This record gives sequence, C-alpha cells and structure tokens, in this order.
Amino acid sequence: NPHHKRSPYLLPYSIIDDSIKKINRDTASETVRTLLAYGYTIDTPTGDVEDLNRRNK
Repeated sequence: NPHHKRSPYLLPYSIIDDSIKKINRDTASETVRTLLAYGYTIDTPTGDVEDLNRRNK
C-alpha cells in the first residue's frame, strides 16, 4: 500500500509458521555476528520508549 508505505506481504507474527520464525531469527543472529566480526558496534537506543516511537514516525 503506497499510501501507508506498507507491504501487502506483511503478516501478523502470530500466524507465521514456527519454522519460518526460526529461519528469520537465525538470519538476524548471523547478520549481527557478521557486523561484529567486521568491527561494528551495536548500541542500545537511548531515550524512553515514547521518545523512540516519536522519532520513528
């Protein structure tokens, strides 16, 4: 949906098959390990949840 900038392929997490969830978690973990291996650092966001939500809108 271009107006809402959302993909029609997005699904609620609760209906995604567990095997797909595991594959996605494994991919995300491998990505983080690769970034760390290349010398990047990953910091937690600063600020409270409301502040982060305002910045991401």
